[in-house]
Amino acid sequence: NSVRQFFSPTETIEQFETQLALTGKHFLIPEFKFLVFSGSVSGRAALDQSEQIPSSFLEMDIQRLSLSRMQSSSTQPPLLGNLFAHVRLSGQGPFDEGWLDRLKGDGSVSITNGELHTLDLLGGLGQIAQLASLESFKSGVTRFDDIRGDFEISNEKVTTQNAMLVSEDFQMEGQGDVSFEGILNFRLSVYLSPALSQRISPRLGENTRLGPIPILIVGPVSKPQVRQDPLLISSF
Repeated sequence: NSVRQFFSPTETIEQFETQLALTGKHFLIPEFKFLVFSGSVSGRAALDQSEQIPSSFLEMDIQRLSLSRMQSSSTQPPLLGNLFAHVRLSGQGPFDEGWLDRLKGDGSVSITNGELHTLDLLGGLGQIAQLASLESFKSGVTRFDDIRGDFEISNEKVTTQNAMLVSEDFQMEGQGDVSFEGILNFRLSVYLSPALSQRISPRLGENTRLGPIPILIVGPVSKPQVRQDPLLISSF
């Protein structure tokens, strides 16, 4: 049900092309490609049932999928932008109730020209005493030029060690994970733009960025919280 709520049920797949090969207990898709959500998806897949424990593999290249078109209009989309990604997934065992537990993978992702609708980073930073002047920038959303990073998938989590968000007002980088249930757990460092930095500390040079500001972003995707990093905030 959650998948149906997130993805638009009215979107159609166009120009679908594929190659299929079946040899004994090996099912191969050497190539597939199609257009959807104003972008394109291509890749390959395989299913091997020749061993006692079957195995599967899927590799996809995603180019400029519109997240606004991907998400159902009946729900408030948490994230907008253009999605680019390269994903490799593998699994051991049958497609039963436990297949997500066994799913593993890796890849890279970039989301450009977007908005986080459930996270107001500048408003959250304004709750930190030293950054109280940022409270005036509270908008309810976080606009960005690019979110990018490499990731690994295991234990029903997507984990990254090099997440980065770039916007006009700040840059954010760090590491963390998001569970398949949509729970965020990130430790990040924020660097304010020179213009915002001078609002906090007028003594800074006009080209100086204030940072790193250590924060945690935790909680459900629908309502994440920005918190001071208790291990590092004393160094800020």
